This record gives sequence, C-alpha cells and structure tokens, in this order.
Amino acid sequence: MKMDNHTLYTLFLIVSFHVISIWSDDEEVLSCPEHQQAFESSCYEFVALQRSFLSAQAWCERGGGHLAFILNDETQQFLQKHLQAEQDWWIGLAPASTNLTLDSAATEGPLSWLDGSDVSYSNWLQEPSLNASCGYLRRNSGFQWETTSNCSQELYFICEFESGRSLACADHNATLQCGSGQVIEIDDSFYGRKAVHYCRPSHAPSHASPLQDECSWVDIVDTVSEHCHGLQVCQAAADISSFGEPCPALGSYLSVEYHCKDALHLLVSKLAAVFDNITITVKWLLHPFQGNLTCTMNAGDGHIIDNYSPEEMENVVHKYSHAGVYTVAVECSTSEWHVTAHKSITIQEPLGEFGTIKCHSMNQSTGYKNCEALYNNPLKIQVELDAGTNVTYKIQHRNTELVSASAIRGIVPQNITVSPEIQQQLGPGCHQLTIAALNAVTAIDVSTVLELCLVEPVEGLIADVELEHEQCPVHALSVNVTLARGAPVRLHFLVSGANHTSSEMHEMLHGGPQVFLISNTMQGKLNVVVRAENSFSSMETDGGNTTVYCYNETVTQQDGDTIGEHVRIARANNLHITVDPEVPVIGTTSVKLYVDGLEDDNTIWKCSETCPCPDEVKNRDYEIPAACLPPVYSFSVYTVHTKSSGHSESGTRCITVIPRENMKLTLTCSNCNPVNVAHSVTLQVQCEGCQKIVWYLENTKDSTGLINHCYSESVKNPLIWQAEDSSSYNIESDTLRKAKQDITVVVYGTKDSLSGSARYTVPIVSASNTEDSTVVLPILPTTLPPSSHTTDKSLNSAAPPIVLRPPSCIISPPVGDVLSPFKISCSVDPSFCTAGPCVFCFKTASGNYLYCGSEPTVESLYLPLGKAHNNYSLMVDITVKNAAGDTADTTVTTWVKDTSTKHTVGDLQALVSNQVSQLQQQGRLSGAALAQMFKTVSDRLNDALPEEQHDSVKKELRQQMLLSLSVATSSIPPKNPTEVQMSANVVAGLTTQGHELTGTAQLQASSLLTNLSKSLVSLTHSGEESSEQILQASTPIVHAVSNIIKVSSNTSEQNEISSHILNTVDNVQSALLAGKKVNQEPIILSTSVFGLYVNRISSDGLQNQHFNIQKNSSASFMLPSLGSNVLSADEPVDVRMTSFGINPFSWCEGDRISGSVGSLSLTKMNGSVIPVANLTEEIEILLPRTEMAEVNQTLLELGNFSTVVINVTSPNISLVFKLDPSEETPLQLLLGFQDYPNDTYYEAQIQLPQGGNSEEERYTWVLNPMEMRVEVGVYYLLVRPVVGAGVNSTNASVFITTIAAYCLYWDETKANWSGDGCRVGPRTTTLITQCLCTHLTFFGSSFFVMPNVVDVSRTAELFATFVNNPVVVCFVGAIILAYLLVVMWARRKDIQDAVKMQMQVKVTVLEDNDPLAEYRYLLSINTGHRRGASTSSQVTVILQGTEGESEPHHLTDPEKPVFERGGLDMFLLTAPFSLGELQSIRLWHDNSGQHPSWYVNKVMVQDLETGQKWHFLCSSWLAVDLGDCTLDKVFPVATEMDLKRFSNLFFMKTAKDFRDGHIWFSVISRPPSSNFTRVQRVSCCFSLLLCTMLTSIMFWGIPSDPSEQTMDLGQIEFTWQQVMIGIQSSIIMFPINLLIVSIFRNARSREQKPESSSKQQSKIDPTKQGKTGRVSPNQPSHYNHKDITPDAVIKASPTQEFDPA
Repeated sequence: MKMDNHTLYTLFLIVSFHVISIWSDDEEVLSCPEHQQAFESSCYEFVALQRSFLSAQAWCERGGGHLAFILNDETQQFLQKHLQAEQDWWIGLAPASTNLTLDSAATEGPLSWLDGSDVSYSNWLQEPSLNASCGYLRRNSGFQWETTSNCSQELYFICEFESGRSLACADHNATLQCGSGQVIEIDDSFYGRKAVHYCRPSHAPSHASPLQDECSWVDIVDTVSEHCHGLQVCQAAADISSFGEPCPALGSYLSVEYHCKDALHLLVSKLAAVFDNITITVKWLLHPFQGNLTCTMNAGDGHIIDNYSPEEMENVVHKYSHAGVYTVAVECSTSEWHVTAHKSITIQEPLGEFGTIKCHSMNQSTGYKNCEALYNNPLKIQVELDAGTNVTYKIQHRNTELVSASAIRGIVPQNITVSPEIQQQLGPGCHQLTIAALNAVTAIDVSTVLELCLVEPVEGLIADVELEHEQCPVHALSVNVTLARGAPVRLHFLVSGANHTSSEMHEMLHGGPQVFLISNTMQGKLNVVVRAENSFSSMETDGGNTTVYCYNETVTQQDGDTIGEHVRIARANNLHITVDPEVPVIGTTSVKLYVDGLEDDNTIWKCSETCPCPDEVKNRDYEIPAACLPPVYSFSVYTVHTKSSGHSESGTRCITVIPRENMKLTLTCSNCNPVNVAHSVTLQVQCEGCQKIVWYLENTKDSTGLINHCYSESVKNPLIWQAEDSSSYNIESDTLRKAKQDITVVVYGTKDSLSGSARYTVPIVSASNTEDSTVVLPILPTTLPPSSHTTDKSLNSAAPPIVLRPPSCIISPPVGDVLSPFKISCSVDPSFCTAGPCVFCFKTASGNYLYCGSEPTVESLYLPLGKAHNNYSLMVDITVKNAAGDTADTTVTTWVKDTSTKHTVGDLQALVSNQVSQLQQQGRLSGAALAQMFKTVSDRLNDALPEEQHDSVKKELRQQMLLSLSVATSSIPPKNPTEVQMSANVVAGLTTQGHELTGTAQLQASSLLTNLSKSLVSLTHSGEESSEQILQASTPIVHAVSNIIKVSSNTSEQNEISSHILNTVDNVQSALLAGKKVNQEPIILSTSVFGLYVNRISSDGLQNQHFNIQKNSSASFMLPSLGSNVLSADEPVDVRMTSFGINPFSWCEGDRISGSVGSLSLTKMNGSVIPVANLTEEIEILLPRTEMAEVNQTLLELGNFSTVVINVTSPNISLVFKLDPSEETPLQLLLGFQDYPNDTYYEAQIQLPQGGNSEEERYTWVLNPMEMRVEVGVYYLLVRPVVGAGVNSTNASVFITTIAAYCLYWDETKANWSGDGCRVGPRTTTLITQCLCTHLTFFGSSFFVMPNVVDVSRTAELFATFVNNPVVVCFVGAIILAYLLVVMWARRKDIQDAVKMQMQVKVTVLEDNDPLAEYRYLLSINTGHRRGASTSSQVTVILQGTEGESEPHHLTDPEKPVFERGGLDMFLLTAPFSLGELQSIRLWHDNSGQHPSWYVNKVMVQDLETGQKWHFLCSSWLAVDLGDCTLDKVFPVATEMDLKRFSNLFFMKTAKDFRDGHIWFSVISRPPSSNFTRVQRVSCCFSLLLCTMLTSIMFWGIPSDPSEQTMDLGQIEFTWQQVMIGIQSSIIMFPINLLIVSIFRNARSREQKPESSSKQQSKIDPTKQGKTGRVSPNQPSHYNHKDITPDAVIKASPTQEFDPA
C-alpha cells in the first residue's frame, strides 16, 4: 500500500512538471527583433552592408553581439538558408591568439573564434593558410569557409547576439533584457579583456598578442548585480572612470553573462467573445521571498484589482463588455523583487443578423431582393450586421467564393466590390448569391440570399406585329419581340389607331424571340411601338402596322339556323362549350366538356381531326379521359349537337394539351450566327433531369378545314413532330437550303410533374438579324382579352363573356418637355358610367396631383419632369370612379424631359399668356390647370438664365402670373387640399426672389394667399379631408407668407399686405385646428422669419403652460393661472400663437421695433375669441433679439465710490441695470441726471439685492417710465457698497451692463404701438427682452445696450501733471531700459541663429556614399522639440522602395553636431539605381553617448532626379527607456490622407504659429530660418506697448472726480477701470501693430553683388562638392563641404551635376 502511494505521488509530480513545461513553452521561445532570425539560443542578423572585417565586428559589438560563430552543422545549415547566394559573408574567425586568462594557447590551428575558443567544427573549402587573418563564407561553393589575409575588403556579414550574454565596448552600454514575467540574475561579469579580438581599436594590428601581464580584468559581478538584479530591462555602462583601465594596450570591454529567471507566470486565452467568462491565471514562482507579496492586476479595460495575492487565489474570472485588443498586465512586488508580466487577449463580438443590404451600380441603389447592376461595371454591395467585430464577409455562388472583405465592426456598413472580372464568371442574367459573415467567436456563420441581376445595356430590340387579322373581334394583338441584350426588361407597347391610343406593359425575362399578346379593342389600321427599358438604359422600335377587319357572315341552314359571326365554320352556331380545366396541360387526368343550362340527355358529342378516341358519345356532358386527349400541341375538335329547343343547335371547341410551364428550358444554337446553309445547324436544350424531350418544327403552310380555326387563335402554324428523347437536334443543310423563311423550332420537356417549353427561330439569309437567344414560350390554343397589365388565357372558341375592361387612355405627344402641353384622352365601357357621370383623376406615380373632373379628355396639361435615371419617363396613374363608387384604373407612360435652358423671359411670358388664353377659351381656367406650368416657369425664373435678363421684365412676368393665378382661383375655387397645395407652391416659388417683386405683385400674392387659406378652411368643414392633407397644403402657404414678410416693408401697400398676411395666418390656424383632438402634440410650422403654433388643450392643462416654437428667434409665452371668469372648465381651448422675426407692422411710423414680434390668442372650438385682459397676474413674454447688440460692460472696484456715465438718446424708455458682483454684498445705487448723485440729490435710488429667484434677478434694477420719467441726456449711476460700522473699504468688484428697452403691444383700435399694461421685466438680457403684460395681443420690443460716455475734453488735463508725476517718468524710463537690455540679448541670439542657420542649410554628403552611385536622394530629418529629443548616438538609415532598398548609411557630420533638439538636418544619400516609389524608411541607432535617446519628428526624402518628395510622419522615440522601448523602427510613407489629417495639420499649424507667429512668444522661440529677427520682434512688442499706452489716453477718466474709485499700492494709485481701458486700447492698436509686423515679416535682406561675373561662371570644383572616396579608418577625409546648400543640390543642372563621390 505504501508503494502504491509513492507511485501515485511520483506520477503526480511527473504530470505536474509536464504541465508546467507545456505551460512555459510559449514563454521559452526565443524572441528576436523583427529584422533578426532566432536559432537555438542566439539571434542572427544578416547585414546586407559591405564592411571590412573590423568594421563589421564593431557594427555587431554596438548591439552587444559579435560576428557569428558556427559551432555545428545545424548552425551551418540554418545560416545557408538565409544568405544571399551572390555574396560573401564575414564570420567570427580570427587569428589564433593567447587566451589572456590561461597559460597556453587556445588553439592549435592558425584561426580561432573571436572569443579565442577552438574551431572544433569546420567546413573549410581548403585548409587555411598560416598567414590567414580572417574567415568568411564563400559564395558559389555552398558557403564553405574560406580564409584571407586581406581583412580590409568589404563584405556582407552575419552578427550573432547570444541570449544571456551581452558585450559593450568602452563608453558604450550593455543592454540586458528579459521577457514578460522574468527577472535578470547576473551569472558573471567583468571589465577588462579576456579575448584579444573583441572591441579592437582600428589602429591595432590584427595579430596583436599582448602578454598576460599587459591586460587583466576586474570582476564586477556585484556591481552589475546591484544595478540590474531583479529587473526586467537594464543597461550597464562600460565606464572607464568607474572601473579603471585593466588593459591599457588594447583597451577594455564589458562582458555580462546572465539568465532570465521565471518569476511570474500569466496565463490567459488569446481569443474570446464579449461577455465570455475568461480565466486569468497568475503563478508566483520565486520561493522563498522576503516580505509580503502584493500584486496589481489590470485587465486592460479599466478593471483593476489591487492588493491581489496569487498565493491565495491563482485564478481570476473576468468578462469583457466591449470588443477590442486588451493587454492583461500583472505587477507583483516583494521587498526583494518587482516583476511585471503581460499578455494580450483579443475580444470579439459575436455576429448578429444581417441588417440593410444595398446594391450600388451606376449611381443607382437597389435592395438585396432585386439587386440590379450594369454588367461589366463595378458593383458595390453594401452589407452590415446588427452586431459583431472582426467580420469576414464572403459572397458565394453555389460553392464558389467570388469575393471577400473584412470589417472591424459589423454595424458599420462595408462595401464589397464585385469587379467586372467576377461578373464575367457569372455572366449576364439573374443569379442567386449567398452572402456569409463569419468571425472566430461565432460558431455558425450568418448568411443571407442575394438576388443579383447583371443587366446589359438594352440593344438589338426587334418587334414584329402580326400583319393582318380577319377574325373579329380581335381581343389581342400578337407581337413577336426579340432582344439581343439587356434582359430582363420592361416592355411598353403603344398601340395607335386612327382615333385612339392604348398602352400596356409586360415583363420580358429573357432575350427572345417571345410572343406577347396585347389587349385590343380598336379596328382598322393599327401601329405598334415597343419600348424596352431596364434600370440603366432603354430602347424604342417600331413594331410595324397591322390591320383588323370586322364584318359579319351568316350561313343559313335548311332548318333556318344561322352561323354566328364568332366562328367562321359552316354548320356551327352559338352553343358555348365550357372546358374544365380550361387549359389542359401535360399531366391532366381528364377534361370535362359541357354546355351551361343544357338539359338534353341525347346531346351528341363527336370528335374530329386528331382523336385518339373517335367514338360518338350521347350525353348532356362529355368527359375526356387522359388516354383520349390529343398529343401535345395537336388539336382535337369536339362538336356538340342538340335539338332540345325544337331546332338544331351546335357548337365547336378546340382541345389541345400544352406544357405546364413550371420549369425552365434553355435552347441554344451552336452555329446560328450567322447561319451557313452549307452546314447543318445544331440546337441544344438544357433541361436538367428531363425524362422526356420532344422536338417540333413549325409548319409554314396554312392548315385547312375545321382545325384551321384552332390554329388561327392559338399557335400561328401547326407543329410537326421531329425527334424525341434527345437533348440536341440537327437541321440538315438540305432543309436549310430549301427554307424560304426563318425556321422555328419548338421543344418541350417533362420531369415528373414538371414540364416546360422553349422556342428558337433559326434566321435564314437576312430574314432576321437578331443574335442567338432563347425564350420560354407557353404555346396556348387561344386567349381571352387581357387587361391593361396582364393577359388571361382561355380555350373557348365561342364569344367570351362580357368582361369589364379598364379605361383605354391615350397621352400625346409621347415625348415632350416640362413646358410642352400634353393631352390625355380616356374612354371607358359605357355601362360603367350609366348611373351618372364618371370622375377622371390623373396623378403621377409619385403622387403629384394633375387633374380631377368629369371630362375624359384634358388638353393643355403640363407634366413634371420625368425620372432622369429612366430616360425621363413619367408614369401617369389614371383612376375612373363612377357614381356607385366603383373604380377602374390604368397607367399611361410618356417621356417628359427638361426644357431647353435657352428660354428667355420673353419666351416664358408668351408661353404663360398663351396658356391662360387657351384655358379661358376652354372654360378650364383654374388654379390646378395653371399650377404645374406656372411652377416650372417660376423655377426657371429663380434659376440663373443663360443671358442677361432685365429685372423689370422678370418683375412684370411674376406680377402677370400672380394676377392670372388669382383670377383662376377666384373663378374656380380649389376642390380639394391638393389643389390648394399646388397653387400655394406656385405662390411660394414666385415670391422666392424678393427683389423681383413689385408692390402690386406683393399685394396680389398676399391676397391670393388669403383666398387659398379661405378655401382650405371651407374644405375642412366638409369633414372628408384628412388632417395630413390640410397640413401638407398649409406648409407652402406658410413659406409664401415668410417670403412676403421679408420684402413687404419696402412697399407703400404694406398696410394692406400686412392685413392679408394676418388673415391668411388666422385662416391657416383655423384649418389646422379643424378636427384636432384635445391634448395632443401641437402643430408647428416655421421658417427663418415666421413661426406658427396651434394646439387644442383642456382648460385645466392650460394653466402655467409655456408656449413657444422651437427655434432661437421665436417669441415665447407663459400664461398665469386664469380664473373661471376667463375659461370654461368643460370646454377645451384652442391656442393660436405666431412669432415674426420681422415686424409685420413696419409701416406704422413711430416706435422702432427691433426684436421679434409675437402674438398669442385663445379661441373656442367655433373660432370665437376668448378675451384675456386686466389680469391680476402678469403674462410673461420673452422676445428674442434678431440681431446681437454689442455688449458694453463696465468693471467697477467698490473700494471707493464709483460712477458710470449713461447717455440716454430716447425718452420714456425703460432702463435696466444688471450688476454682477464678485461676491455677495449689499449695494446702494443712486441715479442722477446731468450731475453726479449724492445722498441728498438723486433721481432714483435702490438697495440691492432685491427678492428674486436667481442672483441675476436680485441684482437687476429696472426703471420703468411709470416709476421715473426718463428724459434725453446724461445720467450718472453711483454704485457704493453698504458696509458695517468701522469698515472703510471693500475689495469687491462689480460688472455693470446698462440696457434700454421698450415693451409694446399692437393696439388694433388705434393701429399703433402702445405700452399700456406692459412693463420690462428683470429677466431682460442682451439677448432677450422680458415683457410682463396683463392682456393678450401682438407684442414687440425695442432693445439696445447703452454705451458709457467718456468726457474726452478733459483728457488733456492729464498731460499738465506729467512733469510733476515721478511715477510716470520712472515707469517709462524703466520700459526703455528694459527694451535696450532685451535688444542686446536678442541681437546675440540673432547672431547665434545666423551661425546655426548656416550649419542647418548645409547639406551633409554622407561619407559612406558609393563613389560610383549616381542616383541622389536628399534627406531632411526633423528632430522633435520634446525635452531630451536630441541624441548622441550614431544614427543609421535605409530607404526601402518598390525597386529595392538602399544600403545602410550612417548619418554623421564631422563638422557640426546633428540631431539637436528642434533641429533640421539635411543629408545627401546616393544609390546605384532608382529605388522606385519609396515605401518605408528604417531608422536605428547604436545607443551610444551620454544622451542616446532620440525623438524623431518627421522625415522628408526628395528624389533629386525627378523632384518627387515622400513624407514620413515619425513622431516616435528611438530609445530603450522611452516610447516603445526600441532602437530600431520602420516608418511607412505618409499618404495624402495622413498629411491632411486634422491632428497632423493642427499640430503643425499650432506649433508653427506659436514659434513664429505669436509676437511675444516668438521672441524666445523664433525659428532660425525666419527673416523676422528677434531684434525686430522685440521692437514690435515695444511699439505695441507704447502705442497701447498712448491710445489709453482716449479712455482715461478725470482723476479729480470724487466718486472715482482708486486703489492704493504704496505711492502708486490706479483704478481697475484704467486696466480695462488698457485692454480695450490694445484691441484698437491691433491693426497698427499688424501693419508694423507685416512690414518686418515681408522685408527681405538686400542681396550682395557677386564679386565678379567670372566667379558665377566658374565651374564647381568637385573637391568642394563631395567626397572622393569612401572614408575608412585608414583614409581620413580632406575635403570641405561648407559650400553645399539645398539649393545648390536641388538646382544642379544635368551638365553640371553634383558628384557625391
């Protein structure tokens, strides 16, 4: 038993360690930077940069690594996979040397690895020579090893960065870094030298081998551990000042060996759904530890758990409520350790259902159920979901994926483009597609079906009508239509006879040929026009003429019987045989024949022609079993004979069987385009799963006998059986040669209970020029007359029963424009209108009313513009209603295009005159008859006409039209609200341009609106009109009223116009209130200058209710409680309110009304007014200002008495003083007239605060005329605080705003403005006047802010005391002294800027440019302005383009510092060839120097050959301790959208404006490149200050004023009023200062003359233009580059091109 327990415990440990190992797999994977490759325990970087051996090693050492060591074959194979085959590569082989830590040599061979270790594994191409100095991988040899003694040659190289080991040369840093949840533990570290070849100086010989006593090393494990132990990231500096110099001969380096110890394990899922339970597991692995273990967990979504202990609770369950990528972070601390770990988790939202799906093609949108697109043109399908993130959309056809797209959020509409290439896979026609949506957290994909029709432009429309009809009546015309492209289409058939025209519409789903049966009631010669249209195009063709003859022929039998005129068969008469089912189809089990009302059991039934069962049957009815039915498309003629009525009667009926047409067959011809009669033709039918296929040819010969009648009414010709059970049929060449006309092939197929047919016409010679097409055509034996939209089918050869036909209507002309008169003529069945006259109503399909009346024919009808996307087609719906209330309707189509824009006003005037004259002659002059044409003309007048048109002519035309419309509406009042709306729309259009309205026209328009509103009221009394119709008719009336109000103040007829407008408004309110229920939402109609409000409210709900129109300029009313003496408790009240932005009584001379005018009235349901006057409580009326007045506030300090001067320009106004104190304090206000007030002399006085609901009301003093008569003159307002005994002063201040206002009402009796019963309220502000009145009517206000007066005449007294005032002298002197000191400082800075500018404008030619590379790029790099933005590191750059990438280049300049804070550095970089379109730029640095961190702002690269520029918006830190903590970054090229993004433009503009534009701030931050120097800026500031002081004199008060408040500051006294005046004077001086600044900013320094013209023409010395070769440690540069500027580089001509070499 003990053994068993031990075994179980062992197994448990094994499983636990296995789980932990799996758990930590993800953590133990070596992580390398993006540009490095991981293998085993090292990261390898393959540097495509040609360097010498020592330079390559130094390059690797700067990153803490070395040239690669190859210690086994696995490493060799790994490296070979990543090497460029055409290059040689340095590896870390160097001459064998003595290991400085041992007494003997490290190796026996000539070479060893750089650390002195033995070459135990080798892959030599040949044995190394004894004088070998370095090794490399040889190209073209399978990358075997080769040695060389020439280590200065430049090759590519491989760097190895060992995990857990870091190396740093002197004055550099060693970087130690561990992953998430790990901490650094130092294993070993020394400073000095153990290996000869590490960190070798460039001047040291390659075989240097110092003695052991020359070099040593210092163990610094404790020092590094103290600095880095327990951290996750650390930098150790190789500082000689700290450790000394253990190896003076070769120099020292720092080596650190460490390992990353797992301290914290964080486990969390990588992907989950919103609201899923997510388990976050935290394990602390450092045991034992000192102190308390406390952790903080941050879920990344704002959820933080503090003081969390993983020892007590490992697992935390969390739910994320929003989708996104979150970083789960855990930070744990003890007294010894501080560890952080983080993991990312992606939260996605499960998918919802599909929302709205739309298709967009050629500027048209359709729904997903009828998605239409123009074939071979881009189609965008817009999809969206109710929910979901990270969505992938797929569009599939059957099992094939056509296109896919991704979206971050499903609720955001996503456009999926179906390209023309994808459409070609589908082909034209209709297709059923599936749209599927999926993401990683939704188990079942969401999908929906999309019906897509790819439509081609309509082409190849051919129509052919049957030439002659002799059978009468002809209920249907047979038209054969063929369409080459564009199906499905809508076919419009227009049949025109001598006196009538009818139209009919059908759908054509396939190209053709196809036969359509068109309803007909006309005789004689008929013409058929066919128009085909789809959503994107249309086409029209003439189908030809046909003739319908009708005559009666009777044949008398021996017994006196006659043959009816319906069937031209001898011995037949008028018995009507009924067939059940009416149309036998394939699969019909039996057919029953009978005659209604026949009781003769001896009736004889006979069958002739094709009769499987020819037996004679005697019975009153006859049932044909399935076996006796004729073959498909064959006819049996059944005749019935009876003598039940005493004489012989008979009837005949044709019976055939046709396919059921519930399946689709497609018939194609392989070689019919064109037909070559020398070869046979093969037709192929597509009928999937068909059990039977039968082929027929149409017999072109006429049939004879009884069966001829059957064919004449159904199929044109008999069908001849050809073949069966074959999916193809051949027409031999001989048959084609003999054919004299087109050959028609018919095929049908069956599949279980399904059957269908197809027809194809093979064109012979030029008989047809249509393309291959197929159509499914049901072949029926006969037809009954169809309606105007559909075709009903019947098999009865006798006369059909009487069927009520829809109206037959004709519209002419078929094509016109908006200024063309149209005529619509309709006819109906006479029996339909026998009870009384019918009413004919015409309206467009969009609902525009055209006509309603008893006349079936309407001439001079003007129609609106047709649909532009449908070739301006317009459908007119026609409804005929008889006295019994029955209706019949039809539709006619015409094309109404836009009129020519070349019409002059004279043309329009003539058109209007002719139309009015014509309607008068016809007796049809009404508003409805004129409305549409007048609306079109008014739109033309409102638009810009093509030529100069005199306003006088336009005014005359508008006046003429208003007069004609007024006469029309007076003679024939509108019959319904729609006619009112039409006429009101015309008035609104004619009054839009106010400057083109004469006074007479305004009067006519206002009178016309009054009549229209009266008609609207009378129509509401009938009770038949809906409130919605009334509202629609009222809206244009209100707009027209608004137009007239805007201009009516400029005419002498304004009094009469105002009366009409007010009557119109009252009528409209009455109409809107008719039928309105109690306590519903109010009806509000408003424009920019007028608003109308009506509502019906119960009397109890009226109390204390606020009435307003929701807009800023509207008046508002608040009613107090109204007693029972005003309102009846049982009867609701109608509230009528109006608000005018413009005074409607402006014709009244007297008081000027400057704000809104509002009115409120209460009426009963019958319209009588409820008087509201002499109330005990006041009505509150708020009247907004239409124009904002300038607010003049005065700031007073209450330490002493203060006075405000007020200039009153109008008598009997109300004065409103609004005080805003800095603190709650009692104030006493004294108002004096023409002199300063005091305790004994004042006009009025008050103590504030008063009672009120707000502080604003409590500190407001309103002086109304009834309290004090206000006269014209100057008033003085004294404000002083009320303080307690012993208090001498207060520090409080107060803002005072002075307002003058009127509150007036319109006295209708006296026709003027009056102020009785109204006063200005305390809530009056600079925006609103509060009026408190005791009655209701029209209210208005006059309102302005009173300016404070300054006595300028006494200002000169200030100068008299200037000499005696030492403060002023000292102050001015101090300003001048400060100016001189600042100028001296500014001059110094200007000199420094000039030097800096000379350095900045210099272009640095990079030392490592290839002398043979001639393709030049100019790099402009901006270092940011952030603190610490400059860098001491060596920066390297690579340009990456579409054609390749440049070599790495070091961005250094030996003559000047680079990358200083806020600096711009320019470099000339060369490449052997063009890099194409730049894609990105890679920047990194070696993290060296005292301040290695670098903040790069932006980079601009210019191709000097083409001039093209690329911008890179970097704005990033390249640092190990800032930003993203990385030294290497790749920045993509900025797109145009990136450059124009608001954040980028805002930052650039703000930074530039502050540094250069702000006159004060720019003195310090002036850009060195600016022409506006610091001295000039300081001078501008000084002039601004002095000029502002000078202008302050204009506002300076008189110090001798005893009420002037002063502040004591030692010997200096000043007032806050003076400070405020200083601010105002600064504003006044702004234009002057702007002029001064502009002069300096736009000034340019005078260009110095060149010393001699010969110097200008001298050639540029190449030695002064660039380097002559690559700079190496052994080849220092001797050339000067100070003369190279950006202009010199950019403007270098091709003949004098700058050579970077």
